[in-house]
Amino acid sequence: MKPNNAAYIAHIRDAIEQILLYAAHHTHDQYLQNSWDQAAVARNLEIIGEAATQLTAEYKNAHPAIPWRKLSDFRNVLTHEYFAVDSDLVWEILQKDIPILQEEVKQLLEEFR
Repeated sequence: MKPNNAAYIAHIRDAIEQILLYAAHHTHDQYLQNSWDQAAVARNLEIIGEAATQLTAEYKNAHPAIPWRKLSDFRNVLTHEYFAVDSDLVWEILQKDIPILQEEVKQLLEEFR
């Protein structure tokens, strides 16, 4: 049985929390110097994108403020074009976009309560 939308949103929340936990304890330079850290952040971004892909079209259409397609597209870049990923861009996403997405996801999870 395929997980429901609430489960996918929870997966997104969990991956966001892992990314932000990492960012709270590491600098940009530390991130750039450690390929394991880069891989861990990328993996959590992939989870976000894959979970976004698995949400039903109806659910995504009902929440158009969230850039579902961009999340899915970035997951594809991380997975299939990993050799072209710009670590500085990933750090920028981590700093600017992920906190915004976290707030949006918190609101979405409230709808399931």
